[in-house]
Amino acid sequence: MATLYPGSTPPPGYFIKEELEARGWSQRDLAYILDVTGQAVNLILSGKRDISPEMAKALGKAFDVPAEFFLNLQNAYDLLETFLRGVPNSTPGRSPIFSEKPGPKTRHPPLKRG
Repeated sequence: MATLYPGSTPPPGYFIKEELEARGWSQRDLAYILDVTGQAVNLILSGKRDISPEMAKALGKAFDVPAEFFLNLQNAYDLLETFLRGVPNSTPGRSPIFSEKPGPKTRHPPLKRG
């Protein structure tokens, strides 16, 4: 069983690793099935490489699930990582209207139309 660490977000490779173990496959077996190098598989399983649409399609075929399953895993991971890292309140070059969170006492100028 793959190891999860407290407070960590499992990358999509974690779930692929779990499936490999359940099927009794090695990384080398999966690399052969996908027609990629063992290093490419290892990078995905270790979370050092994202799952591309092409790889999602190949994984879907290998595991007999829709490619969207793997793309959704990657998207969910990316989104959660973004939340865990935090998003700064202001970004250089961004309009000052977005530099602070609006509150009950915050008034912003009306939008100009036309």
